[in-house]
Amino acid sequence: MIHPASQVTIRSRPMTRGPAGSPTSARARIGGAFLRAAKGPIDYAASCVLGNRIQAGLEELAPDGLEDAFMRGLAEVAALVGVPRADVERAAPLSQISALAERLRSSHPRAVAAWRLHAGNTGFLDVVTALTVDGRKPDIGLCIDRVAGKVRHDKALSGPLGELGRDISAWSDLIERTEQALAELTWLDSALRRRQLKRTVFAILVVATLSAITTSIVYVRLARDEVEARVSSARGCAAETLTEADLEWANAKQRARVDRELDACKQERELAEATRRASEEEEVRKRQAEEVVRARAQACADLASDVDAGELDAATRATAGATAALLERVAKRTLEPGDVGPQDPSFPCSDTPAHARLEAAYGQALMADPMLWARRSDPSPLAQKLATARKDEVPKNVLIGLADNAERTAKAGLSGGDKTTIARAKRLCTFASAMGMPGPVSCPAVASL
Repeated sequence: MIHPASQVTIRSRPMTRGPAGSPTSARARIGGAFLRAAKGPIDYAASCVLGNRIQAGLEELAPDGLEDAFMRGLAEVAALVGVPRADVERAAPLSQISALAERLRSSHPRAVAAWRLHAGNTGFLDVVTALTVDGRKPDIGLCIDRVAGKVRHDKALSGPLGELGRDISAWSDLIERTEQALAELTWLDSALRRRQLKRTVFAILVVATLSAITTSIVYVRLARDEVEARVSSARGCAAETLTEADLEWANAKQRARVDRELDACKQERELAEATRRASEEEEVRKRQAEEVVRARAQACADLASDVDAGELDAATRATAGATAALLERVAKRTLEPGDVGPQDPSFPCSDTPAHARLEAAYGQALMADPMLWARRSDPSPLAQKLATARKDEVPKNVLIGLADNAERTAKAGLSGGDKTTIARAKRLCTFASAMGMPGPVSCPAVASL
């Protein structure tokens, strides 16, 4: 029969541990069941402070949560020993708990509000360093006192923290004393040992029954069948999920199969990694090539813009390279006879849209001094093409000069027989005809050579 006490006198006495099944062991289980629940919020709050999450730790110490945890601890003890919860509650110092909770309902919100106002989410990394040297769980009250000490110059913050630390320390002490008192109640100890005895007898009966039915041969056979099923289903990287416990009954052949699957998995991953790296490198090369193309296109566009503007700067002259001098003359509209022919001028940026702009600028330069190519030079195919496209803009006297130049060159070729002169005469005759001038008299004779 259970004889619950109406109220216990809380004494502080160190508990001792003994062998499993002894009275001391039963008391330890009773005390441990109570502490795990009752100190849960306190231990969690201490871990938050240790982890530099001080605001979260303070919020965890709300009195309602602490009271719930305390009552949950009493319920855990009742469930453990198999007695009504009310019997255990009557043995606990509930009046002291209620009084201390009322104090916390005042000190706790003030401390949380002060921390939010004065410290925010900032913590102190070295607050509780000295508390964990001996390996024990940190005392939450001492943790809060250390935090208060860190901000002792800020009275508006350290004052509420210190008050909360004192109340929480009192709460922790009350829990510890309650745990010791519950562990010392003989009627709880007796109830627990009776329940353990019943469970032990039942477990022995079950084990004995199973042992009588199951033989070692069947066990080994089942174990090996299970291993075979695991090994057969573990293909590729799935073999990595097999633990040594899974392969305890595996034979040499099965272990060799697992090793082959692991090797195949490794090779597959290496191939995938190599493919990934190659893809990334190719993407980098592609981006770099695109950047080079973009940079070149921009440089060429800048060159064409400078030519249109009439002057090249250092950067665009570098882009022009060997054609910088020619493009300077194109920009200033001061072409020389050699710029007109007989060979086509070479312009940079042939792989960009700017190349067409440079040719167009060259065509405008040709129109700036048409007598240059009409009388004093041997126009190249490009010069002829650009001039012909704008023949309506060419003055009549320039066209006459071009026809006269073609006639004189043709006569010189016919009289002297020089192949170079004849070839030049053919080009000039063709150009004059394309520009709309009647064919010079000597041009047909030169064309027949």
